[in-house]
Amino acid sequence: MPVSALECWAFGFPGFKGMQLPKGSTTRMGPTASGYHDTGGSYHLHFPDGNATIARLLVRDLIPHAVPGKGVENVVTARVNYSHLDHAGTPVRLRLNSTVINVRHLESPTHGKVQVTYLRDGKAVTVRAKSAVLACYNMMIPYLCPDLPESQKAALHELVKARWCTPA
Repeated sequence: MPVSALECWAFGFPGFKGMQLPKGSTTRMGPTASGYHDTGGSYHLHFPDGNATIARLLVRDLIPHAVPGKGVENVVTARVNYSHLDHAGTPVRLRLNSTVINVRHLESPTHGKVQVTYLRDGKAVTVRAKSAVLACYNMMIPYLCPDLPESQKAALHELVKARWCTPA
């Protein structure tokens, strides 16, 4: 993926020293680059394993026995106990090696139960749950869950991973 020169400058890549650029981020910088630039690379804004840290923190919060420790500082090196992720009778179950292919609301899209169909080992499996989290690329959600309200589908299609800024 191409990266703008502005982002490269924010991260301190070579080639900008002689330009005498002003200190501080600009409104045209993305949030990661501006945060990095303004803090000098604070670990509070950077995870060495990218978004995997966010996923590990979510799992630790939802299934505490699966990811030992507390706080952000040790979650990257914590050893995940995968056997705790999918147990019958627990409030949260996480299915690894499973690709969701359909989610249907059994009642109202804002209240009620869901039916999730996923593929595991080449076979379709359907389960029902009180709720489900679709942790995937947001633009796929309207295809996986076609009974969402049209306004929500449209909003999900508007989300982007990065916006390229052009000079005013």
